[in-house]
Order: sequence, then structure tokens, then C-alpha cells
Amino acid sequence: MILFLAAVCWADPPPPDPPPPAEPPAESVEPPTPSAGPPAEPEPPSADASEEITVWGERVQQARQAVVDQVVGLGYDRVHEKDGRTVYKNEVAYRGKVVLYDDGRLETRRTGIRGHKLDPLAGTRVRPYFLCVVAPMLCVEAGSWYVAPSKWRHTEDEVAEATAAPLQKLGDRIADQATAQKLAALPDQLDGLWTRGVPLDPDEPVLETWEERRAALLDYWDSRTETEWGARVRDVVAGFVRGEVEASGHPYTDEEKSAFEAFRHSADPFPWSPSADP
Repeated sequence: MILFLAAVCWADPPPPDPPPPAEPPAESVEPPTPSAGPPAEPEPPSADASEEITVWGERVQQARQAVVDQVVGLGYDRVHEKDGRTVYKNEVAYRGKVVLYDDGRLETRRTGIRGHKLDPLAGTRVRPYFLCVVAPMLCVEAGSWYVAPSKWRHTEDEVAEATAAPLQKLGDRIADQATAQKLAALPDQLDGLWTRGVPLDPDEPVLETWEERRAALLDYWDSRTETEWGARVRDVVAGFVRGEVEASGHPYTDEEKSAFEAFRHSADPFPWSPSADP
């Protein structure tokens, strides 16, 4: 027995139990990437009042250039721009100058005495202004102040005839631009008048009553000019009256409509319904 126990004690210990197999590391799961799909089409830009104003501004410039081309074709060159006008002078002094204003007006004016720039002496940069002492007329241009009225009238007629058609077109384009600017602001102005009593004329007092506001809208419609530009403004006012005023709790009374039609200045009656638009 003793020998058996000794053998057991000196025997090699049993090998330890092998460790459990390591679990493979968990794979990181990437969230699925959603399919991008075809790119969304951009929304088309919306045309607004500012774009329309820009278009009319470009047309004004084109029409103005047509006038300038006629003036230059008559021998006038641009000299300077100042205070809303551009001055063109002719090399031939007695033909005066042409003044084109930013508002589309054009004038042919006489010119007074002015200095004449002498050319430099050959091969030098010296201008012989000392000759002005002995020959003053070398350094002076008489201008057109001395031209006889009949001859000057011929110059005016020539400029007027050459620029008549492009000036008419320029005036129309300027009116178009001004109307576009007015129409862009008009809806907000009409809303201010109707909801808050803010007058369209800033010099007028606030309109306190609904009756005053209704009358102001009709007066404004009636005071527009009998032109294509006035008609465009009237269309906006009439649409506001039909869509806002008549649909509100304070529409026009039959008496107000009758009184307006009896005393209006416009050639056409007010279009109380869309079918009545001229």
C-alpha cells in the first residue's frame, strides 16, 4: 500500500483540461447603405417679378443703344456722362451737340466757344500753343452759337428724323420697365390699403373705414391712363377687388357700384366679373 501511494505521488500530474475553444470575434455588421437611386431632378427656377424687371431693363438698354447708333452715325461722339444724361459732340463744331437723357428725352443744342487741342510738332511731344498768341483762332473753336437759325434748324431736323423711330421704341421700353416695377409692388400695396388702410399715395392720410378703402381702390383704378400700361395696372386692381374685397365681409354695395359708374372717367366700366374685362 505504501509503495502504491508513493508511486501515485511521484507520478506526473494529469495534464490540465484544455481551454474551451475561443469563439470567433463577432463580425461588425455595417448597416446597409440605402440605394441612392437616380438623382432627383432640380426644381425648375420660378419666374418672378424681379426676373421680368431684369428682362425689361435689358430691352431698355437695347433700345437706348439703337438711339446711340443713330447719333453716332451722324458724326457725334460721346464726350461724358453726368447727372442722368450723356453728351455727344460733333467734330464739325457748328453742328453742336446731342444730349440723351436717361428718361429717354433727346435734345440737340448749340455749343459755345471752346478751346481747340493742337497737334504736337512733328517728331516731338510739344504742342505749339505759343502760336495762340499771334493767331488766336488756331486755338479756339467757335462752336455753333453763330450759325444762322435756318442752318441750325436743318441740323435739328436731321437729328430728329434719324432718331424718331428708335426714340419712340426707347420710350415704350422705359414705360414697360416702369410698369413692371409698379406691378411687382402693387399686390402688397393693395393688400396694405385694404387690410390696414395704408394709402397708395404716401402723402394721403390713413384710411380708417372700409368705405374709404373701397372708394380708394376704385379711384386708383379709374385714374390709370388709357394705354396698354395703364390697362395692365387696372387688371391687377380689378383682380384684387374681385378676389379680395368682394369675397370679404365688406364688399361693395350696389349703391357704391352705381355711383362709381355714374361718375367714372374711364372709357370702360369696371369689370365686376372676370367676363367683363375689356
